[in-house]
This record gives sequence, C-alpha cells and structure tokens, in this order.
Amino acid sequence: PLIEKVEKAKAAGIKYLMGQAKDQGDEVKNWEDPTLGLLQPGGGSAMALLALLEAGVKPDDETIQSALKYLRALKPQNTYVVSLQTEVLCKVNQKEDAERIKTNVKWLVEAASRQKKELVGWSYTSNSGNRADNSNSRFAVVGLHAAHKAGFKVPDAAFWEEIRDFYLSSQTKAGSWNYTGGDSRGNGTHTMTCSGLLCLALAEDAIGKKSEKTKAATKAGYAWLAENFRFENAPHTFYNFDVISRLGIATKRKMFGEGDKARDWYREGCELLVPGDSEKTKTAQKAGGEWQIKSSIDDFPILSTSFALRFLSHPPE
Repeated sequence: PLIEKVEKAKAAGIKYLMGQAKDQGDEVKNWEDPTLGLLQPGGGSAMALLALLEAGVKPDDETIQSALKYLRALKPQNTYVVSLQTEVLCKVNQKEDAERIKTNVKWLVEAASRQKKELVGWSYTSNSGNRADNSNSRFAVVGLHAAHKAGFKVPDAAFWEEIRDFYLSSQTKAGSWNYTGGDSRGNGTHTMTCSGLLCLALAEDAIGKKSEKTKAATKAGYAWLAENFRFENAPHTFYNFDVISRLGIATKRKMFGEGDKARDWYREGCELLVPGDSEKTKTAQKAGGEWQIKSSIDDFPILSTSFALRFLSHPPE
C-alpha cells in the first residue's frame, strides 16, 4: 500500500512541477521565483529539472527541452546553481554539454575558499575570500562528483584528498559537522552532519580507497546521527529530507543507526510525505501535488516539491 501511495504522490508531484514551468518565449521555460531568482538566478529551475529527471521524466520531453535551453544559457556565478547545473547536464548526458561541464568543473575548483592555502569549503560565489559554509560545500562536492562519474575529472586528483581532509579536520568532537565550513566547535547540526558524511563518502569514492581516519570519522558521524535523527527540521525541513536521501543513496544504507536506534529512513520519510495517513502532518503532499510548509525556505513550493520528489524517487537498493 505504501508503494502505491508513493507512486501516486510522485505522479502528482511531477504533474505539479511540469505545470509550473513558465513560458519565456522562443521555446524557453523555467521555474524562476521572483525572490529566489534574485539570490540564485537559475537555482529553482535547475533543482526542478533535476528532480523531474530523477523522477523518470525523459530528457526529450518538450518541457524538459525548453527548460534545458534556459539552463544552458546560464553563466557560472553562484555555487549552488553551478553545482546543480552540472548535475543536470551530467544526467542528460549530451555531447553538446561537454564544454559546459568542463567549464563548471574548473569554476568550482577555482571557487573553493582557502585559509593559508588550505581548503575550507565553498561559499555562495567565487570571490568570497576565506568565507565558506557546509551547505554550499555539499552542493559543490556533489556537482564535482557527478562530473567525475561522467568522466570530467578535476585537473589535480589530489584535490579530492583535500576535500576529504577538510571534512576530517572540521568534524566536531561529538562526531557532527557545523554550518560554518571550518568550524569544529559545538555540537553541529542535522543537515550539515548528513552533508559531512555524504561529502566524505563521495571524496573517498573519487579517490578510490578508504583511509582509517575516514572510517573512524564516518563511524562517529553515524553515531551522532543515530542519536539525533529527525525529518522535521525547521526552517528547511524539505532540504533536510533531500540530504538524508542523498546520504542514504550514496552510501547504500537502508538503515541509519543500529539495534533499537535503527531508522528505516526511506520508509519513514515516505510515510511523512505521501497524502493519506499523513494528511495531518506538516510534511504531507498538498491536494495540488505540491509540498509546502508556510515557513521560510519551506514556503517556496517549487523547491520543496523538488526536494520531496527527489526523496521519493530514490529508494535504497
């Protein structure tokens, strides 16, 4: 019964997103929000495109093709957008995008923030000095990894070791990660701990071998996650759903935690997202096919629906 609900919710979410694509003329469509578009031009469109593609919509679909025209015209300037654009283009897998992906990989490498020549993550743009945060960094690492798997490598393979070492050095004593890139103090946050574990896993995958330090850091990170695991995470609950999903899929984990703390993250998340038994929860799908909570970033239905749709579309193997 839950599988049937998930499939219906996915179909409704796809229908909603497809219906929200705005015609820009010249066979171009996008999902730009007036507010978010000022901060991250192209970000909403890239996320919606990625969600639709991952939900099974074919690249040759008319709406997807129209939105790709918009996305391909974007110039690299924001870490979130460059990273998502890279993921989309790798997913579409068209020869015409090869140079765009190469340009994005170069941009992401050069945009990395450093302190005394050491990597401390990524910020919103390429000219951020030594400022960084683990949200921008997560998207940058995921974008670079998508390019890596598609055959577009970083110029220096040692860069992946820098990424790994950054996450090892910035982990808190509790086993978590903070929002601020290089800050190893405090107790960390749920989204950034999921992000830290995700980026460590992707870095090790790109490097091709595991280190003992990474094994220890990963164990500590999952121990923290087992004690603090949750879905509702105001003011960015659907973002939290998304990073939980990314981590579970990348690491092929069906459960977070062990024994009485084991959490079947996909089943639990689906039960919160699908309509029906979960209608009274804040995270349940709305009648129009969208997901939305009237609070902060969760109040932007294109983003929230994209995050939720990506979650539903990726059951663990």
